[in-house]
Amino acid sequence: MEARTKMATVAGWALYLLGVVVLEGLLLAWTGGEIAQLALVASTLLFAALLRPLRGRLSGSIDRRLRERLVLRAAGGSQGPPRR
Repeated sequence: MEARTKMATVAGWALYLLGVVVLEGLLLAWTGGEIAQLALVASTLLFAALLRPLRGRLSGSIDRRLRERLVLRAAGGSQGPPRR
């Protein structure tokens, strides 16, 4: 895995965990600290739903890049720098 890919993965997980913790805190404050398990589940599901559009855009971007590489490879063009 490239360093940029690793950094993006770590940043994504950090953003996800931070979002879940923040939403859980807000839900716990809203419910008065009761039903902590429900707040955790609700915050996880809510944050996952909020990130779904971002995931779709990122996936589309990756798919376009891969498609471009396949077209270049089929046409006999350059593929860019070799992979390690």
